[in-house]
Amino acid sequence: MIFTDMHAHLLCGVDDGARDEATMLAMLDASYRDGVRRLCATPHFQPDFYGDNAAAREEAFARLSAYAKEHYPDLVLSLGNEVGYRTECLEDLRQGRCLMLGGRYVLLDFPADVSLFIMENAFSRFFSGGYRVILAHVERYGALLGKYRLLREWQDYGVAFQMTASYITLPLPAFERKHRKKLLSSGLIGMVASDGHDLAARPMGLSEAYGVLSRTYGQADADRLLYHTPNRVLNGESI
Repeated sequence: MIFTDMHAHLLCGVDDGARDEATMLAMLDASYRDGVRRLCATPHFQPDFYGDNAAAREEAFARLSAYAKEHYPDLVLSLGNEVGYRTECLEDLRQGRCLMLGGRYVLLDFPADVSLFIMENAFSRFFSGGYRVILAHVERYGALLGKYRLLREWQDYGVAFQMTASYITLPLPAFERKHRKKLLSSGLIGMVASDGHDLAARPMGLSEAYGVLSRTYGQADADRLLYHTPNRVLNGESI
């Protein structure tokens, strides 16, 4: 099976991802070995924390692309951003300071302790502005524990939810195992991505999650989460 990884922090010198070029290239090697054949680099866009990293983003992506062209000619690379929510986000998008996935989807990030009020207000602003939103690593937000009816309402409104691959494979406390099962079994999760940051603590890798999902929910669901829907996102198609 081949995979599409639509959320990864492997560009070096840009955010809290790859610490240097050797790590960046090793992360790409690991991803390719794992079966990824389409990958979107999504460095954080969070100017208050990482500064203006647009030039560094473009330079690192050019180096990564040159390496991939030489070593993995069948690997398709693209560039986007994981956008940290702030009040100026819509203007950043309109001015092209941050990049959407597939030219159509905003991969949106919040602090882990964000309130439901802020999230709902953000979604309303984005949709009023004509943007489509994918909520990054939905499992991370404490305010969403047990809020499955609300998540369904947001999904019906047009928000898509991405889960991190390692959340599917790591041992979790009982309450989080229940949360994980509910998110996956209810069809709330639209796509799974690595959110890879390094080679060890937050690695690139989707195949292990694919195995768990295939055994638990069936191959069709696993294919949808790790290949078909991420491909549609990166193609700018409806999901």
